[in-house]
Amino acid sequence: ATSFFVWIFSFTQNILHSRKKTTMGLFDMEEIKVHLDKVLKSRNITSKELAEKIGITEANLSILKTGKAKGVRFNTLMSICRELDCQPGDILEYRRDYDESN
Repeated sequence: ATSFFVWIFSFTQNILHSRKKTTMGLFDMEEIKVHLDKVLKSRNITSKELAEKIGITEANLSILKTGKAKGVRFNTLMSICRELDCQPGDILEYRRDYDESN
């Protein structure tokens, strides 16, 4: 069941924050924000309906929606985009924020 969300994209959370030192001596935080809830609402479709249409459990879809997935298979991402008539960038957003305090 959890095999739907494995390591193909490192699409991690709102979630997985990684810190690394930049050449300027600043630290930056990186994250992947998941906006699946917004897209579902704009399409008037429930998580249950989407899970049924793409053939995954509601539990696994919830893991993805909350940003707790360690990754997502391209097949799953394509199925979501097909059913919601959207692009991966509508669902996922890469963010990097600089933190000068460290």
